[in-house]
Amino acid sequence: MAKHLTQTALIPRSPDEVLATLNDPGVLVDQARLQGAKEARVEETRRDARRLVQVVHLQEYARGLTGVDRSRTDPAATTYEWDLGDRSCRWRYLGVRGERVGLSGSITIRPAPGEPAAGARASQVTFAFDIDVRVPLLGGLIERLIAREVEKGSQDHAQYLRKRLGA
Repeated sequence: MAKHLTQTALIPRSPDEVLATLNDPGVLVDQARLQGAKEARVEETRRDARRLVQVVHLQEYARGLTGVDRSRTDPAATTYEWDLGDRSCRWRYLGVRGERVGLSGSITIRPAPGEPAAGARASQVTFAFDIDVRVPLLGGLIERLIAREVEKGSQDHAQYLRKRLGA
């Protein structure tokens, strides 16, 4: 059974500033490292006036039911597909467990409540996460473990974003 989480953060910067920060390769690498990646590298696979596709290639410490195993690493990748005009993104993480452990979601940047659509000085950023673990008997437990990690990670991400933007 899939699990869906949503986190919203208010950032005291314009939606365009937040968008530029969220798709900055340096920020993507920093975020990957904050989430425990040993190494991260960003590859821009497509860019035009409306669309940006970035792949963050990761080398992560191995994870299991008992936690993180720092004695070995696994490759993984997160693909971000930005609609620049809409300031929204669909993303998907693919790790060594392939389709058995699915993690995907979206990022939406809007003017903060009460701010005008044009010229907003603050943003509301919504992070949505879909967790789907297809492992018999243990899938629900694994989903809950991942959900706890995602919730903490999204709070850390919002805090990092505010700090990065000097907010």
